[in-house]
Amino acid sequence: RGAKRARTFLEAGFTSIKDLGNSGLYLDVALRDAIKEGSVEGPRVFASGPILAATGGQIYGLNPSRQKLADLEYRVIKGVEDAKLAVREHLNQRVDLIKICADNLPNNTRLSREEMEAIVNTAHSYGLKVSAHSIINQSAWEAVMAGVDGIEHGFYLADSTLQLMAEKQVYLVPTENSRDYMDTYYGLAGTDPAELGWLESYFSNMKDRLNRARENGVTVVAGSDNYNDMGVSPGRSSLDMFRAYIEMGMQPLDILQSATYLSALQLGKEKELGVLKVGAFADIIAVKGNIEENFLQSIEEVSFVMKDGKVYVREED
Repeated sequence: RGAKRARTFLEAGFTSIKDLGNSGLYLDVALRDAIKEGSVEGPRVFASGPILAATGGQIYGLNPSRQKLADLEYRVIKGVEDAKLAVREHLNQRVDLIKICADNLPNNTRLSREEMEAIVNTAHSYGLKVSAHSIINQSAWEAVMAGVDGIEHGFYLADSTLQLMAEKQVYLVPTENSRDYMDTYYGLAGTDPAELGWLESYFSNMKDRLNRARENGVTVVAGSDNYNDMGVSPGRSSLDMFRAYIEMGMQPLDILQSATYLSALQLGKEKELGVLKVGAFADIIAVKGNIEENFLQSIEEVSFVMKDGKVYVREED
């Protein structure tokens, strides 16, 4: 049923989940199933369904009369018992993990620690991991104390929070972008490059945070937040995170490990994904060049792609 729903969405030419109204809420699950059954070609998907968030989600300045618009994007949590119910709703839709908004920036609302604890305890009782979108340090600290498995973004994490994450083995997904990406993004938005002086301090802060996370022993999992229209496919746009990690001092093999084995480990899939061994999925790519000496060029020159033993790209010499 889910695969049929995904095919209907794609064949109708819809470009947004909102085009389907409430029927598109679990489209990521439907797309995952369509890929699994072979009706749609795509990557291996781990679907979370609508993100669990406090009132209003991240839709800034939403008129009270239009509050239901947030329900098309978020599962709004209305207390501890509702938090438990939301996890069960997601479980019935066969999600692979739970995603929450610990904070709702640019809105000031955030989930309470008690609500997050209810989400985590319920999810963990069913064997589901919980990952938390978090921008400010306070929400990250509360999410880690509530027992989440990972923090995504975490732009303003204090050393005390990073140390707590290392102690509790909570991973960090630093969704960084390179300076070139940011210049292109603001250029497409019509912003004069002369107005981007603040980016220097931003990049300095992000580099410092990433290095402090690694120094404190926090597991770094590679991840991109590149959903903007940059004039290329989302996959190609997401490659920019590798450039950002290089610019911030990570070594090529550390980046590759964060993007493969460590990602699988945090999903509890380390015996199946991110490794080359008997019993694992036959997911393999080959790139041209020397990945250690010329990482950025090599990672963009993919000459071979195999997923689950099926070859999708084979560039002849």
